[in-house]
Amino acid sequence: MIQVYATQIPSKALRSQFAGFTAILPEAYRKRIAGFLREADALRTIFGLLLLRRIIYDRTGTVPENMNIEPGEYGKPFLPDFSELHFNISHSGEWVVCAVSNMPVGIDVEEIKPVDMQVAETVFALGELDKFKSIRDAEKLDAFYDLWTLKESCMKAAGKGLYMEPAGFCLEWPGEKINLKKSGLNFFRCGFADGYKLAVCGEEESISPDVIFVSDTECRAW
Repeated sequence: MIQVYATQIPSKALRSQFAGFTAILPEAYRKRIAGFLREADALRTIFGLLLLRRIIYDRTGTVPENMNIEPGEYGKPFLPDFSELHFNISHSGEWVVCAVSNMPVGIDVEEIKPVDMQVAETVFALGELDKFKSIRDAEKLDAFYDLWTLKESCMKAAGKGLYMEPAGFCLEWPGEKINLKKSGLNFFRCGFADGYKLAVCGEEESISPDVIFVSDTECRAW
């Protein structure tokens, strides 16, 4: 069963407060965190990895001394020391989320903000676009993020991210049951937080109905 975890980044946190944790990260992650110009971007990466470390403990009973994370063929991270644990991280606004599964999984969270609807012409397939255009204007923003999070979670579950052209595949959408023909993938929407959309895609056929919220204090404790 797929499980989703979430943590909220505290408003006054600074990356310098996490020097002890970042020291156990692979060099590529240390350089990435140090290189961010915006503190918020660095903190999203740090809290994503803190959350992952907590999840590893929850699932295996082991607190990793070193966060050994390697990129897959298209850059999707995996845990060589815990090969049975598939995970995917997403962040937006003040939230960081992580989906975990025994099989490949993808997750996307987006803070709902105004968007130029012409973007839909470039990221939605023709079949999706026809349905999107039929939706009332008052509901279009919500529908845009509903479909986009589903598509991005699919691209991440496939392990290709933006190497996979978003307009190159068409979801059977809208509706309660989302489908991508002959893919073997399952799609889920998760109730999460006001002002956000969250979607999960994976090979497992079920998902826990409850998001596990982990406080920033709990993240730092592991």
